[in-house]
Amino acid sequence: MGYKKYVNGKKFKIYDFEFFSLNEIGECFGDKKKYRIGKFLDKVYRSKIRSRSSEEGDRLLISGFVYVSIKDLEGILGIRYYKEVLEKLSKKGIISYRRDKNSKYDYNKKLWFVKLNDEFFSCVKNNVDIEDGLLNRFLERKNNEIINKESNNSNLKNKVDKFIEYEKECCKVCNIKIQQFEKVIDLRLNNKLEEFKDKVSWEWMSKIKRNNLEKTIENFDWGKEKRNKINDYNLINEDLINLKNGNIIEIGENVFFRDGYGKRLYNIFSRVIREFRKEIRIEGEEVVEIDLKSSHLSLLYMLISRINGIVNNDEDVKEFEIINDIKSKLLELNGGNFDEEYGLDFIKKFESIFKNDGVFWSEKNNIEFNDYYDLMRVSFGSDKYDVRSRNYYKELVIRVLFSDDRSKSGVRIGKDNIGEIEEKLFEKGGKKILDDLRKIDLINLLGNKEGRISYKRYKNVSLVLMNLENEVMDMVRLRLMRNKIKYVSMFDGFIVKEKYGNEVLRMCNDVLVGIDNSLRFVMKGEVKWEEVVERNKGFGERLNKVFGFNKNK
Repeated sequence: MGYKKYVNGKKFKIYDFEFFSLNEIGECFGDKKKYRIGKFLDKVYRSKIRSRSSEEGDRLLISGFVYVSIKDLEGILGIRYYKEVLEKLSKKGIISYRRDKNSKYDYNKKLWFVKLNDEFFSCVKNNVDIEDGLLNRFLERKNNEIINKESNNSNLKNKVDKFIEYEKECCKVCNIKIQQFEKVIDLRLNNKLEEFKDKVSWEWMSKIKRNNLEKTIENFDWGKEKRNKINDYNLINEDLINLKNGNIIEIGENVFFRDGYGKRLYNIFSRVIREFRKEIRIEGEEVVEIDLKSSHLSLLYMLISRINGIVNNDEDVKEFEIINDIKSKLLELNGGNFDEEYGLDFIKKFESIFKNDGVFWSEKNNIEFNDYYDLMRVSFGSDKYDVRSRNYYKELVIRVLFSDDRSKSGVRIGKDNIGEIEEKLFEKGGKKILDDLRKIDLINLLGNKEGRISYKRYKNVSLVLMNLENEVMDMVRLRLMRNKIKYVSMFDGFIVKEKYGNEVLRMCNDVLVGIDNSLRFVMKGEVKWEEVVERNKGFGERLNKVFGFNKNK
């Protein structure tokens, strides 16, 4: 019996890949299964493109594998046939698959992960209609279930749902069209290559990661990387079309959502590379990007201030239940009283950075010095200022804040071990608070508590800062929504129409006035690597004269 043509209903589309075409699938598996297997390969392909892998991160993602739910395996390939199909595709070299990790609903069950042959990402492909009636009806039913679920959620008086719905409506009026595509891609690849070369020189980088970076640089394949970025770009545009046409199943359920960790809000553009962002258009108009300056460090400064009873605000105080809960648990941990220097040394040292407009100093040219990472570059020795990039310290801070003791134990800078590095970054009192944060129970902050919960206390710092970031961002989103401003969220910032940039910036900062004056939104500018190096030459020594840092400290 052949497949049933779909006559009256909606036809969904899939990629017909030149590498393993629908006709070849039909020859191997029969016409009855060719669209189902084609849809499965299409889904894995799209999932891989959407998952932006990097030189660090999830080991399966880095290896090219993506998660496929058992519901999709059974629904698309068939509950009776999916294992047989996977095995046959694997033997033909079309895919690789493995069972790994554990289901949070049944810890005894392993999850399914699939990897496509690399040829899928470089071959010619065409969008074609699915001519399998049963498969189309299955996809249409699933699509309607998603739409109905979202519709029901939007009727709830829940601000999170309203934010997601508003985000979705904003994305529907967006598009992305790059005029000088080759130039933009070359810029991206050049920036990444320079970034990798910079990282190789970082003395605190582990030997394994340094070796991996060196291999990446040595084997950097411009042709392959360009094809990957072309695939990214094409899929973003297809996702936008599917969103506007109501084909939600084609973009996946996990495009507009809150994660279960820090409650961050995701959308179609969340994983778009920074070189593509400025090419986004909202209602056909050019855009600018506004973000919360040094968001995690600014929020850490606010957190430590509030724990010590310092409110950096001249008006009504915005209370954070998260901070009150943390303070209560830290007091209990410390026997009801904090030490005199319980983070106050961190507050004192960096007050000029996080409050008001920072420090201004002039020598021939006006220099605005109000950046934590630049201050760190000087505090580790002004003689190293010109050879260690800002990103060196930015990623060092992330490593120190968010890693467990074992993985960061080998981090060293010169003669300084990890403990001494932490004290330079956050002072003794700041380090004490961070150490204590990793001792208390904050599982209540996890947003998604369905099934088995994976929780490690060493992650408390990132858990707290991401929750605070989200709460602040939601307050700002609410203001923009009430003023009918179209925007695209970018975790700690927004993409908005250029003509409204200054107005939106003022709006965002007006909200922060009611929260804490250590927080500030800024307009994001494009700075080239060469300009950063040239601009900062000799700056370290000049700052050393002003701030009196001992370069041998």
